[in-house]
Amino acid sequence: MTTPIERALTSEEWALMRARLASRQTGNLNGLAVAMLAGDDLPAAIATANARLADSDLRKLTWAHVDALRESARLLDAESFDEQSANMEQLANIIASYLPPRGTE
Repeated sequence: MTTPIERALTSEEWALMRARLASRQTGNLNGLAVAMLAGDDLPAAIATANARLADSDLRKLTWAHVDALRESARLLDAESFDEQSANMEQLANIIASYLPPRGTE
């Protein structure tokens, strides 16, 4: 069984964020600065935000998540679930792209 994780933003906060991004406004959302980032800046911002999460925060992406997804992909592939395996491996790759090199975290 997994532990439920509280959403980072409420529906109202998501709507406000989308409106500000659409109008290219900067501002404040519950004490958090909302700034426009260029698309190329977003991966670094995501990686930095993830690194800033406490290790105890269930939302923090880790190499353990990557390893679990890759193992699941391997098991699916062994049972000829090719599309599901590829999706699982791609998700692992996406998460890994936001993590520091192994052994440096």
